Amino acid sequence: MNGNGDPLVWGVNPIPFNPDRGTLGTLDNAAAVQAVLDDFGVWAAVPTANISFTNAGALPVDVTVANYLSYLGVCGDGLSPIIFDTDGSITDDAFGPGASNDILGFASPECGSFVPPQIAEGVAVLNGKWIDGVDSPSNPEIPLADFKGVFVHEFGHYVNLDHSQINLVEGFDDDPSNDDAVATMFPFLATGTSTPHLDDQVAVSTLYPAASFASGFGTITGTIFRADGVTPFQGAYVIARQVGDPRLTAVGYASGARYFPSNTGGPPAPALRGLYEIPGLPAGSYTVEIEPVSHFFTDGSSVGPLDPPAALPGLPEFYNGANEAGTNPPDDPTQSVSLVVTAGATLGGINVVINGFPPAADACSAATVISTVPFTAGFDTSAATSVASDPLQSCTFGGPNRNGHSAWFTFTAPADMALRADTTGSGYDTVLTADTGSCGALTEIACNDDSSGLQSSLTFALGAGQTVVLEVASYNAGASDVLLFHLAQVLPCGATPLTGCRKPTASGDAPLKLTRTSTHERDLLLWKWMPGAATDLADFGDPVTGTDYTLCIYDDTADTPSLRLAVSAPAGEVCGARSCWRGTNSGFRYTDRSLTPNGIQKLQLEAGVAGRARINLKGKGALLRLPTLPFVQQSDVLVQLKNSAGQCWDAVYSAPASRNDAEGFLDQGD
Repeated sequence: MNGNGDPLVWGVNPIPFNPDRGTLGTLDNAAAVQAVLDDFGVWAAVPTANISFTNAGALPVDVTVANYLSYLGVCGDGLSPIIFDTDGSITDDAFGPGASNDILGFASPECGSFVPPQIAEGVAVLNGKWIDGVDSPSNPEIPLADFKGVFVHEFGHYVNLDHSQINLVEGFDDDPSNDDAVATMFPFLATGTSTPHLDDQVAVSTLYPAASFASGFGTITGTIFRADGVTPFQGAYVIARQVGDPRLTAVGYASGARYFPSNTGGPPAPALRGLYEIPGLPAGSYTVEIEPVSHFFTDGSSVGPLDPPAALPGLPEFYNGANEAGTNPPDDPTQSVSLVVTAGATLGGINVVINGFPPAADACSAATVISTVPFTAGFDTSAATSVASDPLQSCTFGGPNRNGHSAWFTFTAPADMALRADTTGSGYDTVLTADTGSCGALTEIACNDDSSGLQSSLTFALGAGQTVVLEVASYNAGASDVLLFHLAQVLPCGATPLTGCRKPTASGDAPLKLTRTSTHERDLLLWKWMPGAATDLADFGDPVTGTDYTLCIYDDTADTPSLRLAVSAPAGEVCGARSCWRGTNSGFRYTDRSLTPNGIQKLQLEAGVAGRARINLKGKGALLRLPTLPFVQQSDVLVQLKNSAGQCWDAVYSAPASRNDAEGFLDQGD
């Protein structure tokens, strides 16, 4: 955007590009160039967009790590390079060693002017390391069909599209069957995003509209205000969803997306700061809602005009018509009104006033109910209070204390799960506790004062149907500010097992023992994966700070897989005054005598060549929540350990097992 709020667009049509002369992974040059043509064509095929592309001639050379700076970041040469980083070396050189294991590609407009707002040259770099036919911890691989989604995504940036977080839950879960609801421009790769979602089609048509875009579709516009109803708020994510088809007929927009007062060409109109504009809506009835931009979306994955994203100074909510206000009542954030959109018309003035700190959330007895995870909420807690009946928070620095400005949340688990709550991004010193029981008779199960700076983070486990009460307070009743609260499941097991995991090197090298007792205090889980397939130290990530681990046990894998057990060793977990995780010469070791959050006592990870890598896990006690035994007799049991760095290790146990009855399971593995 320029300072006047005008987006930069290509001044020519067709838009030129200059492909590399090299290879791209397993694709020879001709195949790579054809893939570029095909995937630019995906955007050209959007019926409401007036946009096309042309191959303006190959680059003069095969671009490599030795010469890429002669083409990347160079303006005025009349070239818009599409660089084939065949082995990831350019990506590593540009972003640091190992970056090629995370970054599949990057692209943007590269040269142009703010006045007039035009793009003159663009650039894209595609990382062929992901499609070179080698799948190893230091050389990850994805299917070519998924890499096609990377092409299409990056070419969206090439024409100046931002990221989208439409259908955030589907974008982050492990279920590929719902990825049709995820936009091509979602910041992270999801399966099937090579076909633009309606949100993508609207974005490209907004910049490069065909005549039918204005005449055949409707628009909703409005302003997002803070709770005072006067001050515009920049950085809320606004979504219009069609009643009857809310997943697929949905379009999002970040409020204030055209407000860049520091850019050349301004100053912008003040009204742009909180403005949202959602065109391209098929005729029908719609709801409008707001949510915060995910705190995961920063730097190269940012969404909207602000990086890092702004904390929403209130709860996510729907537009509520005549009741729209900054307080509840009259504005219940969960209630919506339907808006009728007609083709060729704009429905304006659909203003959302963000609810300030909800009075109900100030009391344990009326805590904010979290219906699904992941969940994010933010609001100004300076008006929040504490009362004498609020419990002491045991982990407060200096000793147990009843801290101030308390905010309350509650969540009931639909299944056994480990959860992480945190206040990362909040503007004050927080103390966070998780309790079970009822208000006035709460039992603390987890507490954290300072985890990341002055913010808090803790993990805990719930059984199916169990409810947790979460309290966030300001340390020692000090000043408070905007609270940003997150609750998410710790690396959940998928409904079906992962494929392509490392295996033991020989039959019988993965003994599994489960013992289930009447009181569950002596329940036991032992799993050894030793010796196993080659594993590099880098495969383990860094569980001391950021890599979660979860063990998943599936039954009936030869027929219909059924998840029977999930236990986690979260990253950054604290045991007493020390980290539960510590690094060793060959890997990492996790030790937790308290058995929280879900029963794992020890987890040892040792890297090594084939036949030398080892994993040893022990869990015990009631927090394991072992499944009812026996397992299904006629089919396989699969044990799979996975981490949030995308690596996994597993072993199969075919029937009949050495033992498989109501009190236990024992087998050595196939």
